[in-house]
Amino acid sequence: MKKYWIALVAIAIHFMAQAQGMEGTIVYELKVNLHRNLPPEREAMKSMLPEWMSQKMELFFNQKESVYKPVEEEEEDTQSGPSRGMMMRFMRNQGITYLNFETQQWLELREFMGRKFLIEDTLKTRPWKLEDQEKTINGYLCRKATLEDEYMNRKVNVVAWYADQLLAPVGPDRFHSLPGTVLEVEINDGLATFRPISISLQAPPKEELKAPSEGKKVTRQEFRKIVEERLKEMRAQGGMMRRDGN
Repeated sequence: MKKYWIALVAIAIHFMAQAQGMEGTIVYELKVNLHRNLPPEREAMKSMLPEWMSQKMELFFNQKESVYKPVEEEEEDTQSGPSRGMMMRFMRNQGITYLNFETQQWLELREFMGRKFLIEDTLKTRPWKLEDQEKTINGYLCRKATLEDEYMNRKVNVVAWYADQLLAPVGPDRFHSLPGTVLEVEINDGLATFRPISISLQAPPKEELKAPSEGKKVTRQEFRKIVEERLKEMRAQGGMMRRDGN
């Protein structure tokens, strides 16, 4: 009888976690406008780049941790030529972000100029401003929050929509730590957007919730210095920066 009740309690806890949205998998579509911030002297690059870059990203999470990374997809057939297709693959986000809400650990695996770096940081309270506006996203009532942040080496305005009926404080990329799960993000009125394609509240595979360990360990400040120094060299040579150098 005792084993029976233990089993019932375990099942109840499992379903309560699912009902509260404390574990699951969200697939987002990330869209970035590649033309919008090109300076006048680089207008010619518009013919080499599509206006929009689209990419699927996955967020795996449970009660204490989350992993955000690209969805592994087959290489797309680019009819515009191999050089354009290569440039698009070059610019896509290949990083992995790991958060642990118990230990306050924040790890990012980033690749820049052919080298892998493991950025070590800690979770900090972000100055989100909670708004009164609401809207429904994928069947969930969401509330609005705004933030001034840095994205792709620029100061930006962020609008996020979070579902407070999903209690995990997770979200795409660096947009987390709200009183609910972030389902949608818009940066600078459409420069970049994150929108959910699918939401599952089933427990994610255990192998997906692993902290990255490869790459040279650096602080965020050290990584930015590496990127800035390489940027100066590339500007002098008329080159462009890989997106993962954000």
